[in-house]
Amino acid sequence: MLLRRSASSVVARRAVLAAPARPSRSRCLATVTSASAQPIHIAAISGSLRKGSTNTGLLRAAAKNLPEGVTFEIVDIGGLPTYNDDIWQDTNDESVIPEAIRTFRAKVLKADALLFACPEYNLGVTSALKAAIDWGYCPHGPNVFDGKAAAIVGSGGGGGTARAQTQLRTMGPNMNVYFVNGPDVALKRYENPQWFSESGDLLDPKVEGSDLLDPKVEGWVKNKVADLVTLARKLKA
Repeated sequence: MLLRRSASSVVARRAVLAAPARPSRSRCLATVTSASAQPIHIAAISGSLRKGSTNTGLLRAAAKNLPEGVTFEIVDIGGLPTYNDDIWQDTNDESVIPEAIRTFRAKVLKADALLFACPEYNLGVTSALKAAIDWGYCPHGPNVFDGKAAAIVGSGGGGGTARAQTQLRTMGPNMNVYFVNGPDVALKRYENPQWFSESGDLLDPKVEGSDLLDPKVEGWVKNKVADLVTLARKLKA
């Protein structure tokens, strides 16, 4: 007896043969492990230029508790002038702009993520931080913030920098950065117990004269950095 296969059965069999093999569990786990191990470099920017700044102190605290595979640099913005388009001399050639601006832009450009320490002056971001943002994204040269993950910490007066942090977030879409969702770290620096030393470093108020980090605030900062790194790795994947 001659058996004939229908056209539909042939098509079905070809479809089965052509279907890609499902990746093994070990391969899936390897992919996840690879993504979580991606090296991440964080450029940290403090909006305060004060020598004993508690905002810069928060960045130093963040640097003490980095996830595996993460590097961290506090990028100095003290030498940046107020933005002036004339400095570019009608060109996109970065060689014409001052070295402090070139250095700032280069350091931010090579970073995978941004950690802002955001003080609050007169209910808004500081002029120093605004100048850094304006020099990072301007009509000339590449946007050095483009596509990066970002997070915010801050220390200030009675409002704890909440309004300045909100203002900074409103700039995010134009900078094309992706801010970590969730509550930002906004400390009230003048309330008791005191969290900071005279040099601006975060201390443990339960141990007088201690150079240990306050465990509660340390946890807030550490969790914020961990969330930032997670987002940065997702964006790189």
